[in-house]
Amino acid sequence: MAMELLDTINVIEDQEWLEAPSTTVAEVVSKMLTQPSGRPTGLSDFLNGVWLGHPLHPLLTDVPIGAWTMTMTLDGLGMLTRRRDFNLGADVTLGVGLLGALASAATGLAQWQYTIGRQRRMGFTHATLNVAAVGLYGVSLFCRLRGGRAIGRMLATLGYGMMTVSAYIGGDLVYKERLGVTHIPEQELPETWHGSRFRLKDGSIVNGPATFPQPVYETRVRDGMIEVRATPQPQ
Repeated sequence: MAMELLDTINVIEDQEWLEAPSTTVAEVVSKMLTQPSGRPTGLSDFLNGVWLGHPLHPLLTDVPIGAWTMTMTLDGLGMLTRRRDFNLGADVTLGVGLLGALASAATGLAQWQYTIGRQRRMGFTHATLNVAAVGLYGVSLFCRLRGGRAIGRMLATLGYGMMTVSAYIGGDLVYKERLGVTHIPEQELPETWHGSRFRLKDGSIVNGPATFPQPVYETRVRDGMIEVRATPQPQ
């Protein structure tokens, strides 16, 4: 199964035709979250987790994944036991998952708008699958409330499969593409791509979307040589 998913990701990343629609969506998102001066808005900083010191998106993705896992579990228990309280619990967790998915989508778009190339195409696919999963779960909840629990369970199962594939792609974006992760190549590049600013004194963030401070180095000249070392971190 893992190899099949890897093959799927390799196919997706080679789909150059995804560049046009993904770029269009990214430009729309960027206009909504960027000031006329080119700096990120306060909403952009909030959605990117600047105030938290950590990207907000990966924290919120656990809400729909966890809630919809509970939905599947309670659906199974409801089928086995015929108990109405399990059915009610499945409906509630499904609704919680939908709310969490909306919050996760907003923070994900705020983070994704700065991507290019493979990251952008993979992120676009990740988002499209999530939209499809949300649609399936939304119709599932509607069917449940109208008495169509059997079809609701089937749609939820399809949505869970869609979400699982999307989550796998999301993991690829983080662990392979290092989206939203602090790393040396990113620290060596100027932050003109997305407008992040840092204090020269201590490397702390003035404004996002960056959520990690920059490293600070002490320098001195000894015997005609410039010596540099990382500033010791307080214990």
